[in-house]
Amino acid sequence: MTVVTIQNADSNPRLKAALDLEKQGFSIIILGEKSKKAAGPWKQYQTERMTEDQIRAAFAKAPFSNIGIVTGTISGVMVLDVDGPQGIESLKEIGHLPATPSVRTGSGGIHYYYKHPGKQYRNSAGKIAPGLDIRAEGGMIVAPPSIHPNGELYEWTIGLDEVELADPPEKLLEMIKAASAERHEATQADATGDLIEGGRNDHLIRQAGSLRVRGLSLPAIKAAILAENETRCSPPLTQSELEKTIFKTLEKWEPGTALDFSEGVENEDPESFFNWYEVDIKTGNLKHLVIDRLAAHFQMRHPALSIGGALFQYDNGVYKILADDQIKMQVRQHLLPGKARVHTLNEALSLYKMLTYTEADKVNEKPHLINLKNGVLDVKTWKTYEHNPRLKSTVQIQAQYVPEASAPNFKKYLNDILDEDAQRTLQEIAGYIVSGYTLAKKLFILTGVSNSGKSVFINVIEMLVGPENCSHVALQDFGNDRFLTAQLFGKTLNSNADLSHDALKNSAIIKMLTGGADAIEAQRKGEQAFSFVNRARLLFSCNRLPRIYNDKTAIDRITIVKFERTVPPENRVDLIPIFKDELDGILAWALEGLKRLMKNKFIFSESSGAVELLDEYKKTCDPLEIFLEDVCEVGADHEIGSKELYAAYEKWALESGHQKVFALNNFVVELRTMRPEIKKIRVRKAYGYVSFLKGIRLIPEEEPTEDFTGQIYQGTIPW
Repeated sequence: MTVVTIQNADSNPRLKAALDLEKQGFSIIILGEKSKKAAGPWKQYQTERMTEDQIRAAFAKAPFSNIGIVTGTISGVMVLDVDGPQGIESLKEIGHLPATPSVRTGSGGIHYYYKHPGKQYRNSAGKIAPGLDIRAEGGMIVAPPSIHPNGELYEWTIGLDEVELADPPEKLLEMIKAASAERHEATQADATGDLIEGGRNDHLIRQAGSLRVRGLSLPAIKAAILAENETRCSPPLTQSELEKTIFKTLEKWEPGTALDFSEGVENEDPESFFNWYEVDIKTGNLKHLVIDRLAAHFQMRHPALSIGGALFQYDNGVYKILADDQIKMQVRQHLLPGKARVHTLNEALSLYKMLTYTEADKVNEKPHLINLKNGVLDVKTWKTYEHNPRLKSTVQIQAQYVPEASAPNFKKYLNDILDEDAQRTLQEIAGYIVSGYTLAKKLFILTGVSNSGKSVFINVIEMLVGPENCSHVALQDFGNDRFLTAQLFGKTLNSNADLSHDALKNSAIIKMLTGGADAIEAQRKGEQAFSFVNRARLLFSCNRLPRIYNDKTAIDRITIVKFERTVPPENRVDLIPIFKDELDGILAWALEGLKRLMKNKFIFSESSGAVELLDEYKKTCDPLEIFLEDVCEVGADHEIGSKELYAAYEKWALESGHQKVFALNNFVVELRTMRPEIKKIRVRKAYGYVSFLKGIRLIPEEEPTEDFTGQIYQGTIPW
C-alpha cells in the first residue's frame, strides 16, 4: 500500500484546474509530479475523455501530479510550442499572431493554443522551424498550473476565459505542411513499404543502436541489419556502404551500453547517455555534455531534498544527508573519463540542488506518520503503509512495527530502578520522541543519584531513533554558538546524558526550542542561513538540576523524572547489546505510551515525587531566592536598611544577568512573603522615618590582613 492523501478541488489547485479544463471539453491526462511525462498509458484518451470521477480518483492517489491536455481532434486544440530565442526569432516568419490563449512554460517558452484545423495536422516529430514545433493529432501538452522539472510554474499569460481559441495563421499551416513533406520525403516508405534514398542510413543506424543497447552480439546485429537492408531499403545499401556507415560505427558500441565510454564507467540506464550527451547518431561521435539534462536525470532517478545548502537523497524509505563530495562521485560515474572536470561536477551539483530545492518546513511535516523499518505507521489510524519518496522524511526509527513484540529485559530494567508512576511518564516520553508531535511543548530532564540508570535510558532512546537522527548539544550551549541550532534540523532527538548544572541565564532558549510552531533561524558553516520549525525533542540527564534565570513559565515546559535507586555495583552490566535485540518490543512499549499521551491531549503523567521536585526546583530558580542564598544571611540579630538591601539586589541582578523583577516596595513585600521571619521596622529620625529590615543582612566581605612581608593578604590568617 502507499500513503494516500485525499484532497478536494478547493485545497488542490491542480485538481481544480484539471476539472475546469475537463468541463471546457479538453481531454485530460495525468502526468508525473514535476514531470512532462504521462503517469501511465494515455493512448485511449486520444479518442475518449477522462471523466470527473476518474480525475478525482487519480489525484486522490497522486495529489501532486501535473496536468496534460491531449491535443488534436479530441480536445479541438493545436498548440504551437515556442522554445527559446530561436523560437522567438522564427515567429517573425509567421508574421501577425492573432490573440489566443497562451501559456508561459516552466522553461521560459510559450505555448499558443489554436483551434485544431483537422486530423491531417499531426503532432510534429521534429521542428517546423528553429525553436518551433507543433502539438496536434496524437500529441499532448503540459497545462497550467503544472510544475516544470526545474521547479518553475506553467502559467496562463492569456487565459481561456479571456479570449476564444483563434484559428491558426495560414503561414503557420504552410510551414507545418512543408516540414511534414520534407520528413515524408526523407524517411517514409514508398508505395511498397520500402525505405527510399535519404532515409535508409538513419533507419538502419537506429536499428543497429537499439539492438546493441539490448545486448546483442555484433554478428547477430549484422545479420539483422543485412536482412533489414535487403527487405526494406530501396535500393539496398551495398556491402561497402554498410561497412563504412553502419558496421564501423557499430564497433564503437559495447553490448548493453549506448557507447563504449571506456572501462570502469558505470551506467545504470544504458540508454541514458543519449539523454545528457549530444551524440551524432550517424557516426556515434560524442558532441558535448548537456549538464542540465544530467542534473534532471539525477532528479528523476535519485529523489532528493535540498535544504539550507545540504542535500538529502532518498534511500530505503528515508532521505539521508550526503556530503557534496558523495554526490560528485555519483555524478562522476556518468561522465566520460577525462570529462569529469571540477567545474563540471560543481555545476551538476548546483543544478541538482536547484532542481530539488525544498522549504525546510515541508520536511517531516506530518507528525502522525512515523517512518519505520517496515513501512510508515499512521498513529491516527494505526495502519501501516509502504515507503514512498513523496513522504519527505529525513528520520527513520530503527525498529519495525510489531504490536505483539515484547521486551522482557528492558521492562525488568525499568522495574528495578523506577516505581510504576515514573515508568508511565518515561513510556509517554519515549512515545512522544518516536512520533513527530511537538504539541506538548516540553523538554525532559532525568535527574537523581549517580548510577541510577538515567544514561541507560537515554542510550536506549538514541538507539531506537538511530544515531543519525540525534544531536547532542547541551542546553546551556544553544545561546552561545549560532551554528549549533542547525544541528537540530531533521533530527528526532537532541540528547545529553551529562547536563551541566551551570545556570541557564537565557530562559527564552527553552521556549524557542520547544515552541512547536515558530520557525527558528539556523546556519551551517559555509552555507546559507535558513529557518525551520524545530521538531527535535530534548532529553537530558543530570545529578543536579541547573538553575534557570528569570522565567518561571519556562520551567513549566520541563518534565522531570526522578531516579532515586542506585544500581548496586554487582548489577552494573552493559545492557545496550541486550536491549538492541528488543528494539521492536521497546518500540511497541513506547507506542502504548504515545496512545495514552494522545488520549490525554499530550498532558504527561507525573508522579507525586516529580511534582514536588518541580515545585522545589521553581523556588531554587527564583531570582530573589538565588539572591538570598548567594548574597544574604538570615538571622535574628541581623538588620539592614531596606534601600541598602535593595541597592545590593539591583547591583547583583545587573552583574549576574538576572532581570530586576521588583520595585522597592514590591521587593520588600516579596522578601517577607518568602522569609516570614524577616520584620520591617520604621525608625523616626530628625530628617524623617527610615525603614529597616530586622532578621537579614548582606554576607560581610572578609577584612584584608597582612602576611609576614607586610603585603595585603585576603582571607583567613594561616595560623
